[in-house]
Amino acid sequence: MDHGRERATLCLSAGDRTLSPTAKVALAAVGGLIVIGGAVSPFILRALNEAKMAEGRANLEAIVAGLEKLRADHGGFVSLAAYPDPHGLSVAEQLWSVPPCPTACSREGIEGCASFDCVGFHPHGDDAFFSYACRVSTDGQAVTCAALGDLDGDGQRSLQVRRRRGPKGEVAPIPSFGGLAPECSLSTEATTSRCPEAVY
Repeated sequence: MDHGRERATLCLSAGDRTLSPTAKVALAAVGGLIVIGGAVSPFILRALNEAKMAEGRANLEAIVAGLEKLRADHGGFVSLAAYPDPHGLSVAEQLWSVPPCPTACSREGIEGCASFDCVGFHPHGDDAFFSYACRVSTDGQAVTCAALGDLDGDGQRSLQVRRRRGPKGEVAPIPSFGGLAPECSLSTEATTSRCPEAVY
């Protein structure tokens, strides 16, 4: 029997409420938790944080893909308000429960499409480690989406950004999450970016 893997499974069962499927896979891949003096090894904590960051990147890609479909169908991007509430960020996941896309969402009323449900995004499961938000350029042809989190509960917030430039090079501003997001200077390339390590 692989006792390391058995220990990982037991710990995962005890911590199911705070670990996403991605984080659980990362733990299981390690083959066991290394506990020193009642604390989880820094190696395991780094692995968990990386798994959470990977989840954030995947969700940003899905949100931007949904916004691109919305633009193809309705003629432009829309801003999406921060959700879940960025003031409630912690090491635990937050419940994802957005209302259904309003019936007002149409090509003639694209402003009525400002909902994660309208772009077809729902995280795997019913929870999210990050708060997500998107802002559009003034002409509605560029969008910047971001994921804000506090992955280890130390009060230092992390920020990941996915940017889609407009056809003329327009760039949308980074969502501020009501002033909670750390300062972040990014290039205008259409790639997923992480802010400098200093903001973590």
